[in-house]
Amino acid sequence: MKNHLRKIILLMVSIITLIITSIAATYAWMSVNLATYVTNLQLTVHAGNGISISKDGINFSSKITEEEAKEALVVKYLGYSYNDLGKIVNKNKEEVNLTSEDINKHFKQLAFKPVTTLNGKDFYSDKYNLTRVNETSGNYISLDLYFKATVVQSEPVSVFFNTSNFNYDGDGNIIKKFGISGEEKVSSSDITKTDFLISNLTTVDPSGAAIEYQRGYVGLAINGANAMRFTTKIDDTIKFYEPYMGLGSYATNLDSGIYTNMYKQASMYDASKNAAFTYVNNQKDDQNKFDPLDYEDIPNTFKGFDSLEATKICDLDTTEEKKVTKVTFTFWLEGWDADCFDTIISSALSISLSFTANQVSLFEQLKKVRYHNGEEVVTRNYFDYEDVKDIYLPQTTSDKKFIGWYNNDYTEKFDFSILTDTTQSEFDLYANWQ
Repeated sequence: MKNHLRKIILLMVSIITLIITSIAATYAWMSVNLATYVTNLQLTVHAGNGISISKDGINFSSKITEEEAKEALVVKYLGYSYNDLGKIVNKNKEEVNLTSEDINKHFKQLAFKPVTTLNGKDFYSDKYNLTRVNETSGNYISLDLYFKATVVQSEPVSVFFNTSNFNYDGDGNIIKKFGISGEEKVSSSDITKTDFLISNLTTVDPSGAAIEYQRGYVGLAINGANAMRFTTKIDDTIKFYEPYMGLGSYATNLDSGIYTNMYKQASMYDASKNAAFTYVNNQKDDQNKFDPLDYEDIPNTFKGFDSLEATKICDLDTTEEKKVTKVTFTFWLEGWDADCFDTIISSALSISLSFTANQVSLFEQLKKVRYHNGEEVVTRNYFDYEDVKDIYLPQTTSDKKFIGWYNNDYTEKFDFSILTDTTQSEFDLYANWQ
């Protein structure tokens, strides 16, 4: 009797384990096995341009080495901090000695696992069960960087993301520009691997139209860098960035059908065209399918660095006091992103942060554009009109179809080439709905 009971218990445990394993494998961004990891982190600043940088707010220079960057990440990960002498201390303010071996060991424990946040402060690894996580979970990375002006002048020095390879350090070496790069994974025919598509999915083509991939499709390219988000935080001001779109953005309830293909960005928020969202829901019965996010709830996010507002990080004090500005950078793998599913398991990521100061030529290229959508007016400064058309997506206020941006009497569409073909510096565009 005992043997039979023991067999029954073992059988039940096996069944439960199988069920749990199956659920974990099909819940996309909630799967604890889904993780990428940082293989390299560089933080550099253009030497001699009026700014310096620090990991502890005490010791400033024109560059933070890879070893120093790792240390700063590990300090944050362990819940430690730096004291007024630049020494590592624990929560009790006691000094802690971290050897290079300790730092490398803990650095390897950092793994981007899918999380989500709508405010940049509260992060969750399970949106529905509200499983909150912080930096010490290792699910995402966060570090504090300190900036200080090196010159005394009447005007503040502005710090920007360096998005070109035309800046140099004090030795004349090209400074690596800002970027997040990832290892591209391609779906395979091996059903035993995580890169096998176990269900159908729907995503978008370059024009914004839906494109379907069938179960077992071979050759769908996925890159973990496309699912990344990051924020900058100065005091209480938080700015969201999605540097690479990939297969799409957040899975929301936005109906892209009311937009023309000219505004393909609408399709990037349409849950019915979100690869990860449809991939997971195709594995569920109707009662257990996920609901998309409310489009109006997702954070305002910069999709690139073509505007002054996006590129600019902060202004530095250039008085004799030269006050230090602290900027917190947080990077995470967004669980609601179209590129966030099992294909990217264990793929590597490389992050490079690079900063430069303001230059007169930068401001000379700015064009101010005011987008009018009813009573709503959004003003943007742009460097290049080619990146303008998909940047500002107007909110939907009715069931009408969005036709495009027009002049003030709605007689003709706005010609974006004017932004570069004329010396005019300010423009007004009006959303036309029919």
